[in-house]
Amino acid sequence: SIVTDPHVTPIDIVEKPEIQKIILSQRLLDLAKNLKKVSSHKLLMEILRDIPSTEKARIMFPELLERLEQSSYISGEDLIQIIPETMTFYTLTTDGKKLIYHGEELERFTTISNAAVYLFTSDAFYTSIFKITSDNAQNEEYLTDVVRILSSDNKKEWKIISVEVKDYHEVMAFNNPEELLKIEDYYNRKESRKNSCQHFTIKEQISAVRSVEEWLRLFEAFAPDIRRLFTDIYGDNEDIIAERHDAYIQALRKFIRVYGKNSHVVIARSPGRINLMGRHIEHRGGYTNYITINREMLLIAGMREDDVIDIHNVDAKSFRPRHFSIGDEISRLPWDEWLTMINSDTVLDMIQSSHGDWSNYFKAAALRLQEKCKSHILHGFNGVLSGRIPLAAGLSSSSAVVVSAVEAMTYINSLSFVPKEFVDLCGEGEWFVGTRGGSGDHAAMKFGEKNNILHMGFYDVRVEDIIPFPAGYRLVVLQSHQYARKSDDAMQIFNEKVATYEIAHEIIKYRYPQFKERLVYFRDINVENLELKPYEIYDILLSIPERITRDELLAILDNDAAERMNRIFSSHNEPDGGYHVRSVALYGLAEIGRAREFARLAKRGNIEEAALLMNISHDGDRVTRLDKHGNRVTYNNEAADNYIRTLRKSLEKGDGSANIHLQPGGYGCSTAIIDEMIDTASGIEGVLGAQLSGAGLGGCIMALVKDEYLDRFTTHMIEHFYKKHDLPSQIFLTTPIAGSGIVTL
Repeated sequence: SIVTDPHVTPIDIVEKPEIQKIILSQRLLDLAKNLKKVSSHKLLMEILRDIPSTEKARIMFPELLERLEQSSYISGEDLIQIIPETMTFYTLTTDGKKLIYHGEELERFTTISNAAVYLFTSDAFYTSIFKITSDNAQNEEYLTDVVRILSSDNKKEWKIISVEVKDYHEVMAFNNPEELLKIEDYYNRKESRKNSCQHFTIKEQISAVRSVEEWLRLFEAFAPDIRRLFTDIYGDNEDIIAERHDAYIQALRKFIRVYGKNSHVVIARSPGRINLMGRHIEHRGGYTNYITINREMLLIAGMREDDVIDIHNVDAKSFRPRHFSIGDEISRLPWDEWLTMINSDTVLDMIQSSHGDWSNYFKAAALRLQEKCKSHILHGFNGVLSGRIPLAAGLSSSSAVVVSAVEAMTYINSLSFVPKEFVDLCGEGEWFVGTRGGSGDHAAMKFGEKNNILHMGFYDVRVEDIIPFPAGYRLVVLQSHQYARKSDDAMQIFNEKVATYEIAHEIIKYRYPQFKERLVYFRDINVENLELKPYEIYDILLSIPERITRDELLAILDNDAAERMNRIFSSHNEPDGGYHVRSVALYGLAEIGRAREFARLAKRGNIEEAALLMNISHDGDRVTRLDKHGNRVTYNNEAADNYIRTLRKSLEKGDGSANIHLQPGGYGCSTAIIDEMIDTASGIEGVLGAQLSGAGLGGCIMALVKDEYLDRFTTHMIEHFYKKHDLPSQIFLTTPIAGSGIVTL
């Protein structure tokens, strides 16, 4: 703000927090007057009446905040020493006279805002500019000091005036990314109004939005339009339709309880997913075979005109309400570029301190979209989330939250993305939460089809084939009751495994410089791309050490590769004894081959042969096995030299069992309990194949079961696993349903 003298002549420029500090200092001293001691809590509450956060209060009164945190009371004497009288007024000598303004007076003489645009005569500029110093708390030079310097000049009387701007939008400055967004948003809206000759509110821009009361009436009546909608999305299974119908009604009723019945809302939905084959490889450019299942996230999103996201959960006991401003979140972050920002210390500390808070998935969606759409400020929403995907179960409940949030925000803000771009934004957004996986889960959720398997490729994300789910079989999902929560050690291991792939990739490029240009993605390490004989792929694996430490790796890399690997290493701690690089590389190359072979067999109707690959794939994640005495022992998944050489020799002689897609490798993200579930399920009649679902370290397993054996399978698993471990049975019969989207009639 511009400080003026009684004649309304500008004499200085001061920040609003400085004025606030003067007023607050006087108020705190008045509070302590005639008191021997004052409650620290009372002082802090008095400060927070005007200052929005403890962090900002600490910047304004560092010594005082330190004292308040150390003791319950502070004496009046000590308070006067911490806040001397000189902090309760503003002084400046101008025109030979000393001006003294107390807080209220300073407010009266600072009614004009500084727009940060200055016009000088050359004489005034050169007189003042070289007198600016960095003698301030921030140790920085400020151009605003020129007004005080010129008004205090005893040698010459300078003419200083302020020029009123009729429309403040025409002179806008910014100090942070949030303010820059507001400026860009203003001019974009202005241009839009000029071109369209009219301005619509957000409610008018968006069609297919209904009041929450109307949506509830339609669902409760279960009108023919709603039944057709459900059949199109979920199929004709009456049990599934009834469960989904209940979920919609519960979510809409919760929204009305929280926000009232008059809000206009959209309904976004995103299903969970199961990958029948192609685990841990989509972020390597590999292949997957997804179905989207009848367990999903529903998001009721009500219109807002600001950038606030206010979110409640139907499960209020487990997930407390959350509220945040997109702009406020941006202002806390180093907003240069998405990858730089998510790898910054600020974000890493934020992830660590929030311990997997569920609102982070909404922040991930909102911040990634806002970074993508820098030209205007995004609107937030009032939301209620209903999630019936088991948490930390390997069914991608967290990714489904991100997808549902991106679906809602894309629609509410009238954004337009091609599906591939939508998927990439979801995948990159989830990096904000701390994981460094790919966009496979998000792609499955977006592209999923009722009654079909999606055979997908990555980089670029694409649907390579659509394969009918085999008739006469059901994919059964069973919960292990072990939870791989991404806020705990699981994130460390997930990120370590991704880094191990990167290490193997760098070593192969180092050992085989003639192939370097062809090895863009890990999937490119194959005999067709490198023009090798099938058995020569094992020579490449032998060039990779069984284990390697970070120091050993960095010693052979050039500066660019070393810098990139150090960024990757920042996401996790180095494992004891180094990275198990060869066994992970073998798993990845084999799983990429398995995913393609599974699709080929399934399309030809060889479902039993395809299902056998599920068992081999799980062996790649396995950590235990049964010995000949029936005892569970550690499973050795190391890819030792002799083992690899034997495979090479056998394949060279034409032994098809040595093909790489038939080798499990050693990714090692199962658990002893999950291995036991797999072994129990695999021994039941009618089970074609069984394997871990999702990223591992807990969660669910899947089993492909013939329809006529479903009851027998369920009974056996309850008796021989769930009752044995005194666990509640959670067994889900799944059906492929349609992918994510906005619900419209």
